[in-house]
Amino acid sequence: MSDATTPPRPLLPLRVGVTGHRRNKLPADAIDRLRPQIRTVFERLKQLRDRRDRERTDAAEAARSGLRIVSPLAEGADRLVASEGLAHGAELLVPLPFARQAYQRDFADEGSRAEFDQLIGRAATVIELPGGYDSEDERKASYAAVGEFVVRESDILIALWDGRDAAGYGGTAEIVASARRRERPVLWLPTTESMPPQLLLADGGITADPIGELVRRAGQMLSPAPGGRRR
Repeated sequence: MSDATTPPRPLLPLRVGVTGHRRNKLPADAIDRLRPQIRTVFERLKQLRDRRDRERTDAAEAARSGLRIVSPLAEGADRLVASEGLAHGAELLVPLPFARQAYQRDFADEGSRAEFDQLIGRAATVIELPGGYDSEDERKASYAAVGEFVVRESDILIALWDGRDAAGYGGTAEIVASARRRERPVLWLPTTESMPPQLLLADGGITADPIGELVRRAGQMLSPAPGGRRR
């Protein structure tokens, strides 16, 4: 088949998932400390995408590239990462554990619901998973399922986490462990000031320039071998 009739290879967006603590479990100073780190991640990833796009001669191919945030928009970590991603031109995919109207009942107050409405209004895609809300066990299972959805639909994961074991089914520690099993690089931004960021891999962790190493690996994902990357 000639080059003229061969369709261009689809260029998929780099998918950045998020997991982490809700607002009531984040230390008072954590958001101000973590936000610049998250901003740096997206600045570096955007620079990477822009550089790769300039290297392409086919404008249609370049137009299909980009960044995608995968965030359920729970209070705290989910919204912090989503907001920074949107500010850097990423599109937003929002998986919800159950119906939107039920999900909003779990938010602390009207201000939180308004913040959710503002962010979800900017989403490119919203997916309501068929979870249950009527009992505590159903809700826990639904939140665990949406966490697994984030891992499955992400290439890399940002975790705003204190490093402790999960307090319950589907907690942050379990989502991080699932990502590592699936060989998703996890950028761990500790919520406690005494701990440095790390890039967690299936077989260990990297503390020397973890953001730089994450971007390097993201660059490899943008030029995958046939059949690679999406697992």
